[in-house]
Amino acid sequence: MSNDTRHQITAADICDAVGRQKIAERIQRGRSAVSNAAVVGRFPASWYLEVKALCDEVGVECPLSAFGFLEVSNETGLDAAPIRQAEAS
Repeated sequence: MSNDTRHQITAADICDAVGRQKIAERIQRGRSAVSNAAVVGRFPASWYLEVKALCDEVGVECPLSAFGFLEVSNETGLDAAPIRQAEAS
């Protein structure tokens, strides 16, 4: 039996590694918004590209699980028909 005790990286871990002020400046939000995300453990999904770029700059892992992306299940999304674009008249 295998015990997987690896720590899942959270927004707080990324904040500690990169710096809250540096993240706040990059995403153009207040430092308190970044600190709030750290407390929750997840950044808003809309911050991903900027936070990922900062993590890459300093060599820190930036998993999708540290962000509030919506999860899609087979029942609700993957089997759904694609949305059609309106035809030009």
